[in-house]
Amino acid sequence: MNTTDIGAYDGSPMRLRTAYNSNKAYDSRSEYVNVSWRHSDDMSLDTHAGVNEDKPWNLLRQSTSMVILLTLAYLIVFTLSIINNSLVVAAIYRNTNLRTVTNYFIANLAIADIMVSILVLPITLLSNLFEEWWFGQLLCKGAPYLQGVAVSASVNTLAAVAVERYLAIFYPKTKRLSPQLALIIISLIWVLALCISIPWLLVYTEWTLPIRMPPRIYDYVTCMQIWKDPAMQRGYILGVVFLSCYLIPLVFIAIFYLLIGIRVWKRRVMGIRGTRTERNIHRSKIRIVRMLLAVFIIFALSWLPLYSLWMRAMFGSKPGSQEKVVLRRYITPLAQWLGAANSCVNPFIYCYFSANFRKSIVAVLRSRTCCSRIDV
Repeated sequence: MNTTDIGAYDGSPMRLRTAYNSNKAYDSRSEYVNVSWRHSDDMSLDTHAGVNEDKPWNLLRQSTSMVILLTLAYLIVFTLSIINNSLVVAAIYRNTNLRTVTNYFIANLAIADIMVSILVLPITLLSNLFEEWWFGQLLCKGAPYLQGVAVSASVNTLAAVAVERYLAIFYPKTKRLSPQLALIIISLIWVLALCISIPWLLVYTEWTLPIRMPPRIYDYVTCMQIWKDPAMQRGYILGVVFLSCYLIPLVFIAIFYLLIGIRVWKRRVMGIRGTRTERNIHRSKIRIVRMLLAVFIIFALSWLPLYSLWMRAMFGSKPGSQEKVVLRRYITPLAQWLGAANSCVNPFIYCYFSANFRKSIVAVLRSRTCCSRIDV
């Protein structure tokens, strides 16, 4: 099998790699290995923050300034995501007025973001900093799997919200989702996400590559995908991960919001009829649609660079040595961070568009208890 090497594990989507299944040692100049050698042409020893005394490559793949920058960037996202999404879940749970079908889906989004922040963000940061994989087989398999589960659950939750809003706008009195049905849909979303990501558990493995640098042979430990059939790899990544878990749901969501937008525009042109209460309800629905549309757009844009890099690695031409260095050290970590940052921005959107969310979150912060009901 051929090896496509643009770095070790990087979250989800991952940098694509297949193993060169052989017992021979790789030569230090081999195309199969792309590590930060000491005194190499692209990075000198004294510009790195760490030195590996036992092996001829650097302990860290990034410069000191990049280590500091990435650590601060991920720390900000991690902190904001945990605090903000926890406040969203608490506000919906403790304020009975917020326990609507739409907000059940919003709480599900927040839970998915919390899961990404706790279980995936730290290991993604560390894998971007260290040259080798130091975190064992369990995290090698578990981190990409959980990231895939969270992204799939998020995008399918956004799709479910789009359908719920469509029904609320077009059939306000006849075809509304019940809270019980919403909880069933949320459960199915997680079951689907857990099942569709199972291949990541099977193909990711901790792998030791013997690298020959005369007179010694060194072990280079990495976390990589091992596919028996490259066609199966391309089919899963393109058909399941990219199309089913990103592009198709986003197109589906865009169509529903387009239909909603056309309906709202026609009502504005014709004038909103009915009682004042009915008009206020309609305006409230429009604000909710705007809020959810903002969430959808930011989600799509946040993950687009990383998915684009993924498709480039899978189906594009092989990058040159200099391009590979730039991808590995700068572009891919930035794209990863942008996707991760999506986990902390949604609560800001909710507070911007919804006075009820703002008041409820303030009430949660002022409350002296953790689980009692709040009245706003």
